[in-house]
Amino acid sequence: MLILHEQEKAFNAIKYFYENTMTCEKKKLFKLLFFLDFEHYEKTGRPVTGYHYLAWERGPVPVELDRDIKNRSTDLVNEFNFEDGPSDYGSLCLVGKTPFDPKFFSRRELALLKDIADRFQDSTGSEMEMFTHREGTPWQRVYEVENRPNHQIPFEYQLDDLDEDVREAILETAKDRDSIIAHFQ
Repeated sequence: MLILHEQEKAFNAIKYFYENTMTCEKKKLFKLLFFLDFEHYEKTGRPVTGYHYLAWERGPVPVELDRDIKNRSTDLVNEFNFEDGPSDYGSLCLVGKTPFDPKFFSRRELALLKDIADRFQDSTGSEMEMFTHREGTPWQRVYEVENRPNHQIPFEYQLDDLDEDVREAILETAKDRDSIIAHFQ
């Protein structure tokens, strides 16, 4: 049996970002998770959390997490308290019932969590829109260039600016990983 620990990683990434950044409301959290998954994919050919992201008007949204928040899924309710954020428009923070646990992460993933938290320590979700909406980003390509709002953002779009040989190597690694996972499901 292949155990991926994606849910444990996702939940602990949420806890890490809440514990290590200011005002980690839902909008900011979604963007932090997007950077974690897409930047890790760019280096390794795999995301960290297992979430899939849709190109919504205000940026990338991890659709599974958004659905679980709206439905107050049992798994989410068991791990987090849902608290009002500090802003005036009804923001939401997911506050872990237990602290962040690094045991599910590789050294590379832990370093990336820290790097992203440090980069966006004081940013708000609205301020982070600038980064996800820049020209050439995967969100911008789907939402604006391809004019496909509310569609899934392919992880492969993160590789667009890489050297062709590096890009092909990462895509091959991703394909091999997908084959292994499919074999064990």
